[in-house]
Amino acid sequence: MLKSDPFLERYRPGCLDDVAGNHLAKRMLRNWLTRMGIPRTVLFCGESGSGKTTLARILAAAAVCLNRNPEHPEPCGRDDCPCSRLLREPIMFGRGTTCRNGVDMTVDDVKYDFRELYYGEPDAPIIIFYDEIHRAPQKVRDILLTLVEKYRDDYNFVLMASTWATNELEHAFINRFLRVTTSAPTETEMLSLLRRICEKESFPFDDETLLNICRDECCVPRNCIVTLWTQASQL
Repeated sequence: MLKSDPFLERYRPGCLDDVAGNHLAKRMLRNWLTRMGIPRTVLFCGESGSGKTTLARILAAAAVCLNRNPEHPEPCGRDDCPCSRLLREPIMFGRGTTCRNGVDMTVDDVKYDFRELYYGEPDAPIIIFYDEIHRAPQKVRDILLTLVEKYRDDYNFVLMASTWATNELEHAFINRFLRVTTSAPTETEMLSLLRRICEKESFPFDDETLLNICRDECCVPRNCIVTLWTQASQL
C-alpha cells in the first residue's frame, strides 16, 4: 500500500472535472464558485469513499487560490499559489488550515481553532475542516455552533465538516450548514476513469478486468486505483 501512494497521489483530483461521478455535488460547487460565492459553512454527507474529502479539498483550494477569476473559477494549482499545497498534500494542513477528526476533538480544540482567526490574513480565509463530525461529543458541536455565530460576520473563514452518519447529528447542527451529498461513482463512471488511467500508463487491461475491479471495490475511486496499480505491478 505504501508503494502505491505516489501512484494514488498522481491521480488525486485537482479540479471538479477530475472527480468521478458526483454530478449534482459538482454542480452545486460550481454554482458557488461561479455565481454565489463560497459559503461560510458546508457539510459534506455521504458514505466512506464517496468523495467528501476530495470535494472539500477542491473547495478549500479554491477559497485560498490567488488566481481564481470568473473565467477560471476553480483552483489554479500553480506552484507559487497557496492552493497547490491543499491540492497536493495527503491531508489539508499547514498555515491557515486546520484539519481534525471528530473522534479526537475537544471543546478546547475548537476554541483554539477559532482563536486562530485573529491572526488570519484579511484576504485569505482560514480553512477549518472537521472530518467525521458525528463522532465528536455533542458539547463540541454545541460550542462549534456558538463560535460560528460569534465570528461569522467579522472574520474570514470557511468551515467544512463531513459525515457518513447524518442521523447521529442534531437537526440544529445540520441546519446551520449547507449540505453537499456525495455518492460513489457508477460502474460506467468508474470504468471510464480506469480506462483513462490505463491509456496514460499503458496498462494492458481489458474492460472485463476493469469492471471486476470496480465491482470488487464497490466503485470507491481510491480503492479501485490502488487495486489497478497492484495488478499492474504484478505483470
